[in-house]
Amino acid sequence: MCLRDITTQLPVPSNIAIVGIESHVCVLQTTLELLRTGHHVYVISDGISSCNKEEVPIAIARMRQAGAFISTSESFVLPSFCVGGG
Repeated sequence: MCLRDITTQLPVPSNIAIVGIESHVCVLQTTLELLRTGHHVYVISDGISSCNKEEVPIAIARMRQAGAFISTSESFVLPSFCVGGG
């Protein structure tokens, strides 16, 4: 979950990219909390994992349903470098 010391200092809404392990617990709960507090959350799908690989697509589906944007690291980073459509 999010650290209140960090989230209370972020303007709402902020664009936040999420990566991490245990997609179905830590990543999911952090994403849901950030969405509840009005942030725009980008889950980097190739930057999350789980000790049980079957958990990842289920967690991604739940985060997408809750309003998170699902992206890959390359898709998330490259648009800022590709002015004019690449």
